[in-house]
Parts: sequence; C-alpha cells; structure tokens
Amino acid sequence: MSKLPFVVEPRLKPIIETIGSEESGQIEVERRGYISAGEKAFTSNGNSTDRTSEMVLSTVRRVSTKYKIDSKEAYELVTGTITGEVSELSEKLQKDFTTELGEIMMSAIASNERARFLKAFCILLYRVDGSITAEEAMTLHPDLLDGLAALYDEEEARSVERLRSAVEKEVENEVEDAAKK
Repeated sequence: MSKLPFVVEPRLKPIIETIGSEESGQIEVERRGYISAGEKAFTSNGNSTDRTSEMVLSTVRRVSTKYKIDSKEAYELVTGTITGEVSELSEKLQKDFTTELGEIMMSAIASNERARFLKAFCILLYRVDGSITAEEAMTLHPDLLDGLAALYDEEEARSVERLRSAVEKEVENEVEDAAKK
C-alpha cells in the first residue's frame, strides 16, 4: 500500500475482536469502527431483495383489484398481514392469498439468510483471509457466522453514525455562517 500524506496518522494498533466460542471455534478479526467502501459494495451487490419486492407488488396489485381498494391501502394490508397485524380484512386476505403470502415470507427469510451470510463472508474475506472461498465459509459453525454478521452490523452502524454526525456539523457550520452574514 502506498504511503498517504496523513496530517494525523491512523491509530497504529488495530482493535482485535475475538469471534466465536469453544464450541464453534474462535477467530480474531480486526475491528475498524467502520465499513470500507469495498466491504459495502461487496454486500450491496449480492444482497438484493428485488424478487421479494416484485412478489409483494404483484400481490398488492391483485389485492387492490380483488378488494376494490387503492394501492396504498392494499400495500399496508399486505405488509401488515405479513407482520402479524390482525383485522377482519387481513383474515380474509390470509384465506384468499395464502400461497402468495407464504411465498413472500419464504423469500424474505431466504433473503435475510443470504444477507447474514454475505456480511459474515465479507468480514472473513476483507479482514481475516482474502483467499477464503464461499464454500469454505458455508462450512463454518452458525454461531461463528452470526458473530461475524453482528460485527459487520455494528461496524456499519458506526459508519452511519459518523456520516450523520458529519452532516449535522456541516449544517451547523452553514447555519453559523449564515447567521454571521
């Protein structure tokens, strides 16, 4: 890596996090406090919920037509029914669209599992061993994958917090500059 002209050097010692247990095995992973652009791009490219969204929209159109309600109301009914909201119409929806609702829920669950795996694989690939394959990662203990995915989520949350903080500071500076003028 080339030498960058830092005004302030990054901390020299990375924070090392131990992930796993005696049962699952333990590995050490560098905690950076952020998700790099490469890591974010890696998980964004493989984490698509387009299929689930298409299924929801298709069901919403059919519900809207069948129950003669507008699309917004149909969308709220479908998503509410999926998340467990109970109403007279949601019970009817469950009976009339059992297959579609089941397929949407299964697609969402599968998408969440893919996202969890991609996050864990991303941390392994970018921070532990750049030569690890997806097949090798799939053989890891589920607790280890959960720990790696949780680390990704924590790092991502910190990245968002920093971005939010930077935007808030920028807005404060603009307000102060405008007040001075």
